[in-house]
Amino acid sequence: MTDVDGLKQVNDIFGHFAGDRTLCIVGARMKRALRGEDILARYGGDEFVIVAPETGRIEAAHLAERVRRAIEELQMSARGQHVGITLSVGVASLGEVNSADDPIAALFALADARLRGAKAAGRNRVCSVSSENGTPQVDTRTNRN
Repeated sequence: MTDVDGLKQVNDIFGHFAGDRTLCIVGARMKRALRGEDILARYGGDEFVIVAPETGRIEAAHLAERVRRAIEELQMSARGQHVGITLSVGVASLGEVNSADDPIAALFALADARLRGAKAAGRNRVCSVSSENGTPQVDTRTNRN
């Protein structure tokens, strides 16, 4: 699960047309960074979901980092001003959730919790692990500002 960092500020400063344009550009760049078998979907607002079939958590974290870097490298402008866009990502895999529960709902809840962890740690990060008590932990290898 991903969240486009700062989209509200783009909307507030440059207008909703710039925000919509940003979402289109981000979505297209994300799609190019994915593999052919991956599925990208807008989840709502400034969130996107990537479904990576037959991909474990570690491989998914590498994929998420590749996507995060692709967005970070975007050079965008609005009204003649540079607009920096970044992505926060929460990664989860089906192997981490209890299959006795609704596995899809549990998967989304875990990915969302990790996304919140990435945002709380400063945004522009990938979070794919949790501590023993379930608290999301930001992957230190992916921390970049």
